[in-house]
Amino acid sequence: MDEEGELILDGEGNAIPVTQTVGVGNSMSVNGARSSSRFFTLFDTGGAHEGWLTSAELKLLSEWLDIGAQYYNDPFAAPVN
Repeated sequence: MDEEGELILDGEGNAIPVTQTVGVGNSMSVNGARSSSRFFTLFDTGGAHEGWLTSAELKLLSEWLDIGAQYYNDPFAAPVN
């Protein structure tokens, strides 16, 4: 919206979305699963995402975090950006 509260429109009359960056803290940590409680508590009983992941899936995520959350098995094979 502009200063008068009117929608800003493009040439075809469609509203132009105005976005801004919103900072969000990390919920998972490469320091391991114990350092990622902000993520895992969502899936606990009574959590916001209870039942979304099985215990096997949560275990897999825990183990992945415990090994440093690597994207590649061989860190030397990772692409260079």
